[in-house]
Amino acid sequence: MSDHFSGPAVMGDPSVDITDFYAFPSPERPGNLVLIMNVFPMATPQSFFSDVVTHRFRLRPVMRSHGSFTFGDAEYNIDVRFSDVPEGSSVQKGNVVTSDGREMSLVFNEALEKDGMRVFAGLVSDRSEEHTSELQ
Repeated sequence: MSDHFSGPAVMGDPSVDITDFYAFPSPERPGNLVLIMNVFPMATPQSFFSDVVTHRFRLRPVMRSHGSFTFGDAEYNIDVRFSDVPEGSSVQKGNVVTSDGREMSLVFNEALEKDGMRVFAGLVSDRSEEHTSELQ
C-alpha cells in the first residue's frame, strides 16, 4: 500500500517521497532482476528528482532451507543520485554506481544501457507499459 505525503521531510521536498517499489525477474532477460521505484506522487513534466538524496537499492541473496528463508551474507548495492538542474536548463542528469564498480551516467527521460544495466529515470504514466526501469 502506498502512503503519500507523510512526514515533514516529504512535505518540504515531495521529490523524496517513495511511493511504490517493485522487484521481479525480468520477463525479457532470464537471470536478471527488474527494480522499479516510484517517487514524487504529484510530479509534472516540470518536476525533477531530488539532488540531496541517494536512492540506494540493497540486495542480498535469499536461500530456502527446510521450509524457511535465510539471507546470505553478501550484499549488493546500487546507488542512484541526481544532480541539480543548471540555471536555464530543463535537463537533469544523474549517476548510477554499483558495489561491483560499474558506473553509468544518466539523463532525465532517456533510456540507457551500459555494462548489462538498463536504466530509465523520468516521468512515466501508470497506464504506460513502454518503459520499465531495469538494473541488472
